[in-house]
Amino acid sequence: MNIQNYSAKHLFLGGLSVPLILGLLIGGVVLAKNSFGGDAPDKHIRGGKNATVTLVEYSDFQCPYCQSLEPTLQQLLAEYGDKISLEYRHYPLSFHPMAQPSAEASECAAEQGKFWEYHDGLFANQANLSPALFQSLAETLRLNMTRFNSCLNSGKYVAKINAQLQAGQRAGVQGTPGTFVNGELVSGAQPYESFKNIIDGKLK
Repeated sequence: MNIQNYSAKHLFLGGLSVPLILGLLIGGVVLAKNSFGGDAPDKHIRGGKNATVTLVEYSDFQCPYCQSLEPTLQQLLAEYGDKISLEYRHYPLSFHPMAQPSAEASECAAEQGKFWEYHDGLFANQANLSPALFQSLAETLRLNMTRFNSCLNSGKYVAKINAQLQAGQRAGVQGTPGTFVNGELVSGAQPYESFKNIIDGKLK
């Protein structure tokens, strides 16, 4: 996908893009279930399948604070093992121009079972987010490029991403990262110790 293609597929109608209108219509149905700990379609989860503590992270691939939180989340997953799980949800900020297309690219990678690998690649290369990077990561992960590019150019995941962003707003997220630990909101890239104290309390 190139920038021209990305812009062309977001046609405007009465001041609102067609994908956004579809997102609002479809997202309204999804929002009923998309609370901080509720059901979400096509979940992206790391950790224990029957974890006692669930972290639901609302994040933006272009947000430097989200990137800085990644080592903390990885450390928590390594330490607690199956006791905790981490679910990623999209919250692309409007002033990050590559956040939305990055989110869409990650969903297209998820179609081929590579969401977390693509997620890690985007954060590792945050300074270089671009259509060229999207292609490079997909090729490195050996994705079917025809299928990946068709997905990326279709805008098919705009509705899902918009729905998750709106669900986060409804739940009280005002910026990224916003992470719910069994329903308790932890705002920002808090240090490891802060998350550990909360998780230990939930495990008691």
